[in-house]
Amino acid sequence: MSERVDCRVFQNEDVQRFQTSLVCNASASVYIDNNEEDDMTLCRSRASPRLAAMEFFLSFMTAAVAIFAFLLFLYYAVRMVSSGQRDSTGKGREAPEAAGAWPLMGHLHLLGGPELPYKILGAMADKYGPVFTIRLGVHRALVVSNSEMVKECFTTNDKAFSNRPKSIAVEHMCYNYAMFGFSPYGPYWREMHKITTLELLSNHRLATFNHIRESEVKASIKNIYEQWVKKNNSTSASNYKVPVVVEMKRWFGDINLNLIFRIVAGKRFVEGDTAEGERCRKSLRDFFELMGVFTVADTVPFLRWLDLGGYEKAMKKTAKELDCVLQGWLEEHKHKRISGEAKAEQDFMDVLLSVLDDGVTQEGPKFDADTINKATCLEEELPERSPEQQKQSPEELRRAYRFWRSPHVKGVILMSTMEGNQPRQPTKSSLVATNHVKSQE
Repeated sequence: MSERVDCRVFQNEDVQRFQTSLVCNASASVYIDNNEEDDMTLCRSRASPRLAAMEFFLSFMTAAVAIFAFLLFLYYAVRMVSSGQRDSTGKGREAPEAAGAWPLMGHLHLLGGPELPYKILGAMADKYGPVFTIRLGVHRALVVSNSEMVKECFTTNDKAFSNRPKSIAVEHMCYNYAMFGFSPYGPYWREMHKITTLELLSNHRLATFNHIRESEVKASIKNIYEQWVKKNNSTSASNYKVPVVVEMKRWFGDINLNLIFRIVAGKRFVEGDTAEGERCRKSLRDFFELMGVFTVADTVPFLRWLDLGGYEKAMKKTAKELDCVLQGWLEEHKHKRISGEAKAEQDFMDVLLSVLDDGVTQEGPKFDADTINKATCLEEELPERSPEQQKQSPEELRRAYRFWRSPHVKGVILMSTMEGNQPRQPTKSSLVATNHVKSQE
């Protein structure tokens, strides 16, 4: 629909005034006469709301940028003055800070470049010495590359370095630092470490779980054999035996998961390709992935509300899924204890429920017994394997296959391979290297 412009031009034509009247409001009738003040007042009155909003926005942005620049300048000025005073007095001298830090980002742009981080830190150590600091966002980190300095940090002054950095992943997925492996050093950490060492990971307790590993390996081999029998019974060719293709990575993973779940909760949780087992497997994969992901909020906390990448939302979802599984186990164990159906062989949850009946500690952060139980059991479910160990087991399996048909070997090679596939850190999992498989003639 076209707009109608009604203009009346008098004797003293002014092209500039005529163009101004058209810009003001094309849908109105504008009268141009010799009275400039009336015409300009009419234009301002019709365009004033939009112009006022634009002027306010521009003035606000200008003021915000100016305030931010002033605060940034003041911050660096105070830092330079304070560091100069410390150097002049010789007291409170700190480790030198590596050059090249950006405001807010610190040295993240250097560590995130194409070169490997350890090479970058090694070059910094050659330049600044064995002890220096870098900035990871707004946080300051100490880098030590000398054995004597490492001994001073972790042996002589170990309590000063015993704390742990806070992260969003631990906050959401580890019950707000209730998982003692990630909790700050203090009374709660010491008490949980004592309970785990004496009650859960003692030699006597681990010795009672030896038969679980053997039974899980036998059950998995039996499952493969049943698949082979079923597949060959369904085929019409009698002289040809159809082999069963087994994905070894998935097979070893299922054995480890079933083994850990039996030790922690007393049940085989991953049964083939069930929906419940697949959901648990996916939740654990997401847990490991999100625990190692880089989040901007960990280095620049005031940008947390943006949730760049959507990682915090994914962490909350994964934490909810794992909590549903752990809560189900906990309620089941409580019901068995109340009804008197508890088995003579206790798993980790049974032991923790017995220990936590008297409470853990009254100092430090307050966590209820259910939270402590779930957080501790979740930590025991997370086996830790190095890349060398992950590469070692398939190689052992290939070597074992050469002797597979030897009559004196029987199933010992596979059992030894499973032993090598277990984690080596007793403080992170109950599957320690003290369990050995003995060959039987």
